[in-house]
Amino acid sequence: MGMGIGMEVVDDLRTFILQELAGEPSPQPLDPHEDLLVAGLIDSLGVVKLAEFIKGSYGIEITDEDVVPENFRSLDALARFIRGRLPG
Repeated sequence: MGMGIGMEVVDDLRTFILQELAGEPSPQPLDPHEDLLVAGLIDSLGVVKLAEFIKGSYGIEITDEDVVPENFRSLDALARFIRGRLPG
């Protein structure tokens, strides 16, 4: 049950990245552990858009200190970051 929010967050992020950032629909599903930066799925502009999406969806303010590869490297990393910031 505790993982519910995690999978939901991962699915939301996956949809956003594939629809808004990947440029073209990805033929394969996006693995939660895939390195988004190495795969070229997000670039610096993509990180900004992703930060805006996270703020709008989860009410989390993203600071410059938050924008590090560790937080944005994969769907799993993003979901962990978001879960760590959600109240409760």
